[in-house]
Amino acid sequence: MELILKNHDYQYAVEQIMLMLFPRERPVYPENGKPAGDIWAAVSLHEGETWVTASTALHIGGARYRGDARVRRSELGAERNAGRMKQRAVKRSFYRAAVRYYGKKPVWGALSGIRPAKLMRELLDRGLDEKTAARQFMEFYDVSPERTALCVDGAKAEIATERELEIRDICLYVGIPFCPTRCAYCSFVSQSVQKSMGLIEPFLDALDQDIAATGAAVKAAGMRVRSVYFGGGAPTTLNPVGAGVCRIGGGL
Repeated sequence: MELILKNHDYQYAVEQIMLMLFPRERPVYPENGKPAGDIWAAVSLHEGETWVTASTALHIGGARYRGDARVRRSELGAERNAGRMKQRAVKRSFYRAAVRYYGKKPVWGALSGIRPAKLMRELLDRGLDEKTAARQFMEFYDVSPERTALCVDGAKAEIATERELEIRDICLYVGIPFCPTRCAYCSFVSQSVQKSMGLIEPFLDALDQDIAATGAAVKAAGMRVRSVYFGGGAPTTLNPVGAGVCRIGGGL
């Protein structure tokens, strides 16, 4: 799909939502901003005195589908938060244009990330009750009631777990940067395992050293490890190298 960005540089945000909604397409940026194919999208951002408005014009097979989303300037907040809010508006505008093309909504609505409960947590942390937070979540992201309920449960579990942590408790994350295949929507640092078999053993050697050093630092600081999460990538890609997997875990 040819993409034309106007008045913003949120390329990653546009590509993320495009790959989620059109998984067979790949982003292409035409020279001089002039599309040559029969499927393309122009995604623009206009910043007015009161509203910041994102608009997407999706062109497919000669037909045009439009989507708009906006946010009040007064709600943008600090610079970092402002950029995030603008990106969300850009993604929602693309989503709404795509929904008009497909004629139906995905159950996860406009969400394209991997931690929807984090977004629900933001609403609860603002002091909203569960019912109000769920309503705003559904309205803003167009998520189904069933998936919204899952996000509420996830956010509540996160809050409860956080309250159980003591001042010296820590949680560790071990990233395994290999995957069977590369998902279109993925934003993680990872390699296709078929293309990087030669990197696995050196990676495990380095991981052994990292675990030992981290374990020593944790003990020296008097901290306590409450959980270790293996993510990625896909940690199960290491199963074929059995002996190497067994090395993981020393030092903590």
